[in-house]
Amino acid sequence: MKQAIEKLFVTANNFDLVDGLFSVIADKEKATGLSSLSAPQRTILTLWHTHGIIGNGSFEYFFECGLDAEQTAQALEIIGFNQAATYLRLAVDLFPDSQPNEDYDMRQGQLEAINKEFPTAINDLSTKYWAETEPLIETRLADFARSHRDAFDDL
Repeated sequence: MKQAIEKLFVTANNFDLVDGLFSVIADKEKATGLSSLSAPQRTILTLWHTHGIIGNGSFEYFFECGLDAEQTAQALEIIGFNQAATYLRLAVDLFPDSQPNEDYDMRQGQLEAINKEFPTAINDLSTKYWAETEPLIETRLADFARSHRDAFDDL
């Protein structure tokens, strides 16, 4: 596996590097738990997963999946997406007490209430988030991985 990771760092384009690392990190997380990941590994895992989720269904899908919004916002800030982190936090603030319910059905009810009271809010924030992150996410994550190369030695 170490040779495959090294090959990614040496020969892969940005997308293939990030996607390849994500796959290996996700396998490690599944086998040994989130606490077994280094901070750079968690950043890649969190943001690449989030990118796919939001790309498929906006912040609404992000919240449906029950992902950790604050962990995601902090990871966004690590790679320089401060405004995107703000958009995500503003979406969280639409929930009662700025706290999406941990229970899926309750969270769905919260999302329905938000969409009824503020019909365009989640979509508008998602659109702004996507406009900031989409053109640069692969490059920033790949640059981040390359600058933290030693954090992936255990993969």
